[in-house]
Amino acid sequence: MRGKIVAVLICAMLLTTFFAVAKNMKELDSKGTVDEVKPLSFDEVDVPVWEVGDSWTFNIADMVFVIHDENLSENLTIEIDAQIGNFTLEVVDDSLAVEIKGIYSIEKFLIARRLMYWQVYLHRTVVASEQLLVMMLKRAQALTSGGKELFATPALTYFLQEHHQVSLEQFALLDDDDILASAKVWCNNSDRVLSMLADGLVNRKLFSVELDNQSFRAARVTEIRSSVAERLSITAEEAEYLVVSDSISNYAYSDMDDRITIMDKSGNSRDIAEASDILNISVLSKTVRKYFLCYPRFIIEKQ
Repeated sequence: MRGKIVAVLICAMLLTTFFAVAKNMKELDSKGTVDEVKPLSFDEVDVPVWEVGDSWTFNIADMVFVIHDENLSENLTIEIDAQIGNFTLEVVDDSLAVEIKGIYSIEKFLIARRLMYWQVYLHRTVVASEQLLVMMLKRAQALTSGGKELFATPALTYFLQEHHQVSLEQFALLDDDDILASAKVWCNNSDRVLSMLADGLVNRKLFSVELDNQSFRAARVTEIRSSVAERLSITAEEAEYLVVSDSISNYAYSDMDDRITIMDKSGNSRDIAEASDILNISVLSKTVRKYFLCYPRFIIEKQ
């Protein structure tokens, strides 16, 4: 949370500095040639500096940045609409702290973050889609490594082949269009496993997902894989791409990463897990792990 707030502050200050420097450079350039322009020092520019005791008050619901460029036909607007209320940040010991009156806004954010992860980002549908994508790419990579020629865009072909070192330049060329275009062709591939995974992803024939607080028994996973292998006439090894057992985890807040510090009226700083009067804030800082079992839906119909 604090990392995002700091990023917003830095962006605002950099924009202020940039336009101030640009304005001075334009004025200097209009007075003479480049050789006649005196070096520009930052003493002439109002550069924002953070010092201990400084403070800023933000209304997150109303914060709007507008970036204007003469080369653009319209203004580029970045809107932040978090709807979590107002709070004040202060610099304390070279770090940012939230005034005590803003603690309720931070509490609402942490609770909303937990709900978003388990109800949206880690929802069964998302888990099923992700596993289809991951297993599809793993199967395509295994087939390519085995000498089978697969259709793929040049950017994706690079990652299907074995490389001792990953190229960041090649990774920058890869996007979702490469994946989707290749998956559409793989829907009709002769490999039964790859075509099933690609068809499930492209046409949203998602697999079934079971969630549990404990890991699934190895015997049950093996049994489902055997059923899938028998139904599709594939090997047990190939069935591992269609039946996946793993885990997902999340924590709403961690004082080990981006710590949120609350400053009381006396100037004392405490972690929000200690300062909050909501009992479940300390619970939100604990990692919650759930286990999932993903397999084709025809297994349910068979049962």
